[in-house]
Amino acid sequence: MLVPMADPWDFIRNPDFLRRAGVTLAAVAVYRIGSWVPLPGVDISLLLTPETVHNTAIPRLSIVALGVVPFLSALILVEVAMIAVPPLRAWSTARAERRAQIDGWVFVVALAIAAYQANSIAVALEAIRGLVSSPGLAFRAGVVTSLVAGSAFLLWLASLITRRGIGSGFWVLVAVPYIVSFSEALLVQASLWGPAGVVTIALTLGFLALSTALLAALLKTRPPLASADELPWAPILGFAAANWLLVVPVLALWLLGADIGGLGVTGLLQSQAAILLPVLTVPLIVALRRRSFGAPASVAAATPLALAFAVLVGAATALAVLPAQPLFPGPAILVTLAALGLVIVESACGAQPGTATQPVSS
Repeated sequence: MLVPMADPWDFIRNPDFLRRAGVTLAAVAVYRIGSWVPLPGVDISLLLTPETVHNTAIPRLSIVALGVVPFLSALILVEVAMIAVPPLRAWSTARAERRAQIDGWVFVVALAIAAYQANSIAVALEAIRGLVSSPGLAFRAGVVTSLVAGSAFLLWLASLITRRGIGSGFWVLVAVPYIVSFSEALLVQASLWGPAGVVTIALTLGFLALSTALLAALLKTRPPLASADELPWAPILGFAAANWLLVVPVLALWLLGADIGGLGVTGLLQSQAAILLPVLTVPLIVALRRRSFGAPASVAAATPLALAFAVLVGAATALAVLPAQPLFPGPAILVTLAALGLVIVESACGAQPGTATQPVSS
């Protein structure tokens, strides 16, 4: 007896799906609206004149300018600690209350990071002549309070998306700035290069589609060769690690006030070694993170995902520097955006694909 196939688009017509989609879109809209609410004490009229800062600077001076970056930074510290000390991951996952305890400390550390970043922003704004109407302690306190409260509100918004919307709310809000940067980059290419930029735009979109398809293929193999939860950590930690590795020689150059091998700080950052460093660090993060879960076989099982990221980062890097009209935005945005898109889709579909040997949790 033949069984009729279910319509693959039935889930879109599901009232519950539509409601959840509406909640997600509304939450993202609130985030974007908040990005146009300026910080207290900042004269945004200066930002609306062509002689000063471009209008796109307004979101960078909004009450949600920090986004969920402070919480992502705190989670990065936790991930780095668990990668460096694998027993720490086993300890944190042994009991639910231990994970809750770590989450509590992540929240506290994230607020501290937000406060520090907010104070730095306030000091920088005061240094811009005419931008701040009444500089001083009251202005700085207002900026710190607004930015910390804005980040905390976004964390609540992420929780709302997770509970009542589609996908992981945290990763959704992490993806929003990447999507905005990606969209702005395409607009810049279209406006500056005109018809000649069409090829580059098509190349950019094609590379993003290829990256998504390649990573999705690793999720759909049986057994899966990757976990959706680990996809965003590889580029986020990998590109961060590449930047960290450059800090030591850059500081050395700055302290010595001399060039090393004829390279200054700018030359070092633009050298081929620096540009290609993420090709090594991104796949290395995949292997080290798998190792932190305790199963020796998981490192070998990470090889396909590590190679996939190495190819993608290498290809994006080449496209960003070799053509006359290079791929823009760069590899960090494109590869990370592909990974974030997949983790959001997988969480929205309710799939929980594990790695070949070990479930991966963020």
